[in-house]
Amino acid sequence: MKLAVAAFTLVLTSCTFHSSQLNTLRGLLSFKEPAQAQYLWRAQFGRTDVGVVALDREGLIVFAGSRGDAIAFDGWMIRSVVGLGLTSTLIIDADGQERLYQEGLGTAQVHRCSDWIYRNAPLAKWVQQCESEFYYNNEITLDDIGRIVKIDQVVSADGTRLILTKQQQE
Repeated sequence: MKLAVAAFTLVLTSCTFHSSQLNTLRGLLSFKEPAQAQYLWRAQFGRTDVGVVALDREGLIVFAGSRGDAIAFDGWMIRSVVGLGLTSTLIIDADGQERLYQEGLGTAQVHRCSDWIYRNAPLAKWVQQCESEFYYNNEITLDDIGRIVKIDQVVSADGTRLILTKQQQE
């Protein structure tokens, strides 16, 4: 019997399991805090203001902080928010002209939004007008060569905004 257990243990230790999603998750979870000077973005959400770095992950830009904060951005809209003082994940989905806001397992609330409109004055930016019980704009501000330098969007049904601002490199 002892020989069978030893052989079984030997076989199990030689097995490996690979998953690109698991490896990506491990990479995000093992994120080490860079020196403060290396933070390239600031994330402001309510009273929370943290430094984050932008990481390219499977078609999304993930803004990750050292305390488990993570913000997924698809190039037009913030898709999810984890951490930043939240007790559950915020999920934002789009279906045509509608944005669906959901916190944790709660009921999704719908806001209607227009298409993005490009405005060139005073700063170049993309603006999206939305409405629910109130009106608001989502904005993506660009620098003089067209790179995103600020993302200012509502990320919850109650109108709470998340602002990501690219920091000046010295």
